[in-house]
Amino acid sequence: KLFALLIGIDEYAESETKGFKNLNGAVADAQAVKNYLEHSLAVPDSQIKTLYNSQATRKEIIQAIKDLGSKENGIDDGNPILIYFAGHGGEQKKPEKWKINGSVVQILVPHDYGKSGNQFSVQGIPDITLNTLLEQLAKEKGDNIVRTTSHTCTGFHI
Repeated sequence: KLFALLIGIDEYAESETKGFKNLNGAVADAQAVKNYLEHSLAVPDSQIKTLYNSQATRKEIIQAIKDLGSKENGIDDGNPILIYFAGHGGEQKKPEKWKINGSVVQILVPHDYGKSGNQFSVQGIPDITLNTLLEQLAKEKGDNIVRTTSHTCTGFHI
């Protein structure tokens, strides 16, 4: 019983002001993966969560990964889980307080990246955050998780 979270982002809320372009094929790629899962592997639609464009905010992406670990979602220990991301990726300076090697971290860029709200703008999702979420998911559902990304990172530094 395979479960999947498929994320595709072509349109970014603040792309023009943040200096990167919207994409043309990320949503189509995520939809092609969904089509393959449904038609070639017979994965029911109820086992596939999709987040496209404006649905794929930082908050929603993180929550969708957390939801995969929920006891109520029908995912049993050891069921395979696929997490697919198509969209922009990049690098940002690591916060000084982070105790990791290097001066930059890799990030996934959510739809609402850079959008202002309250006192702060929405940030990317750092690899360290993703790793923490996936470690927690593996504890809840077993270590049968595949994460794959198809992202554009053309010198995109934040």
